[in-house]
Amino acid sequence: MSRARRQLERAWKRAGELGLEAQLAELAERAVDTAAAAAAQYDCIRWGQEPDRVFASSAPEVRAGDTLTELGILEQIEYSGAKGGRAHIWFHPFEPDKPRLCVTREARLVIVGGDYTVTEAGIVG
Repeated sequence: MSRARRQLERAWKRAGELGLEAQLAELAERAVDTAAAAAAQYDCIRWGQEPDRVFASSAPEVRAGDTLTELGILEQIEYSGAKGGRAHIWFHPFEPDKPRLCVTREARLVIVGGDYTVTEAGIVG
């Protein structure tokens, strides 16, 4: 039995002891739904490619009152990836209403504002 499986079984047992089975089951169901939605979005954006993995990551949550330090205005974003079986370097310059690159107190980067969307064609705006 894998380590992850043992940890899951211990967590489920503990949840039962605390009367939290329904809440744990709901969280697990939400995680599966979220992973399915992420895979579908990837499929749409990446020209019909299926993801090789889907994982959870802790992204910064920016709440009212949180302190952000602005690093500057994002002129463009550049990244590498494969679409349609070919490797590319993608450049997306931002138009007049440019987003700002900020950092949280925990040193996480956050993109704030701007007038852009992510579509099948890529980042637009």
